Amino acid sequence: YEPGSTFKIITLAAALEEKKVDLHNDSFYDDGAVEVGGATLRCWKRGGHGSQTFLEVVQNSCNPGFVELGNRLGKEQLFSYIKKFGFGQKTGINLPNETTGTILTKNPIDRVTTTYGQGSTVTPIQLIQAATAVANDGKMMQPYVIDKIVDTNTGKVTYNQEPVVK
Repeated sequence: YEPGSTFKIITLAAALEEKKVDLHNDSFYDDGAVEVGGATLRCWKRGGHGSQTFLEVVQNSCNPGFVELGNRLGKEQLFSYIKKFGFGQKTGINLPNETTGTILTKNPIDRVTTTYGQGSTVTPIQLIQAATAVANDGKMMQPYVIDKIVDTNTGKVTYNQEPVVK
């Protein structure tokens, strides 16, 4: 699925980690749209948000502001972080038939719309896994469904899954 604005945490985390943005002191002017490769990509708010800090860009979920963060990171750095967060690859969850999703990188418009969660596709479990890295101070956890199996006759634990940092 296209993750939509939930993917903005990935772009933001990369920009913060690489010191490409100061949320309180850097400003961005949103007139409601940004031109990329001959296409007009619009903010959800008709007419835009005007002048705002990048903290307000995040609070307002401003697509053109996230395009700017992606531009500051550059293609290579942005997609390096997307890969580090586990997108475009299987998580290794203990369920059959897992898919990888598709991260679009070739077309300039697709690259830009990925910064705010459109175009590329991810699985819900990939998004959960990536969020664990944000929530756990950079430690991404291996996802799993079953943490233990207990034999109901004996009470003995026959399977035990310990948390694993990826």
